Amino acid sequence: MTLKNYDLLDEAVNIIIERYTDAENITDALSNLYLKVEQEQYIPVFQKLIARAKEHYPSHPALESLFSFMCMKGKDYHAALDSFTAIKNQLEQDIENPHYNYMMAFAWDNIAGCHLKLGDAEKTMESCEKALEYEQKSDELKVGNPILHKKAEARLLAGDRETALAIVSQILEKDNTDETALEIKNKIKAN
Repeated sequence: MTLKNYDLLDEAVNIIIERYTDAENITDALSNLYLKVEQEQYIPVFQKLIARAKEHYPSHPALESLFSFMCMKGKDYHAALDSFTAIKNQLEQDIENPHYNYMMAFAWDNIAGCHLKLGDAEKTMESCEKALEYEQKSDELKVGNPILHKKAEARLLAGDRETALAIVSQILEKDNTDETALEIKNKIKAN
């Protein structure tokens, strides 16, 4: 069976999920299947697979992450935002985790990315600020420049070219080869 046989998909989903996976390997199985195909037209198929797997394995954080990734790939930013928010809400319950601050910074960075894709500069900036707050508390692991990239993009989206340029300049002072920062700087100059 190929992924083109949509009429057989429901049966295949049940077989894959119920017979050949468990809570420990479901995410790997679906990720590996996606990597074998990795074509845009199949993203809805994978969203359906993951949704079914989430029904079978509720509250599975790795499945939620995979679903978020598929929603971003499929440009379904509202669904991705809902999913990343669910992940953030789940993470908030795990304050004892030694990587709590990093994981929260990462979750807020992804939420900011969704707001940016949806064209909401204000919510992007608010989410970036939350991400930066957690980032500062994280001792070892860092999300890094992606938060600042989104913050600069949000400032540019809001029409604040000066602040966007200041943020990008701050990034480029530390790493003058940061390609994303250079792209944003070129956008700022073009506007």
